Amino acid sequence: MMIKVPKKPLPSLLTVIGYPFAIALTIFSFFQVGFNIEDFKRNWGNRKLVTDTLFNPKWEWAIENASQALLETIQIAILASILGCFIALPLSFYASRATNQTTVTYLIYKSFLNFIRTIPDLFWAMLFTVAVGLGPFAGVLALVMFSMAIMGKLLSETIDSIDLG
Repeated sequence: MMIKVPKKPLPSLLTVIGYPFAIALTIFSFFQVGFNIEDFKRNWGNRKLVTDTLFNPKWEWAIENASQALLETIQIAILASILGCFIALPLSFYASRATNQTTVTYLIYKSFLNFIRTIPDLFWAMLFTVAVGLGPFAGVLALVMFSMAIMGKLLSETIDSIDLG
């Protein structure tokens, strides 16, 4: 019995036009920026200026100068996550259809969490830096808003998935 193999499809428009265009644009860009393979080969030895310190860092200096900042960063993350979860817990009950039967308040709380979630955490950091000054407190407040929005959404959806039966 002979197995019928399907015919190979024709190349797509991306293959026929896109790939040659990308190759031509790359070659054109090499000429535009003045890329020269001889200069590249001649300066290849200079890479050690970067790679030596990259692959053999000075750990003593890093530990001495960055350990306090690293510890502070971890403390900010833990504190902000815990506070954000505590704030998100009651909000998530209001943003859930299973526990909030009033359509108006449900939509208000759900929209609030959605709105807060759309704002990037770097924007919150800038806003709180201006409001309370530079320092870890502004970072905690920014990450509280981020954690509150994410956890509020996740908790409200988890509450919605509960079988009320």
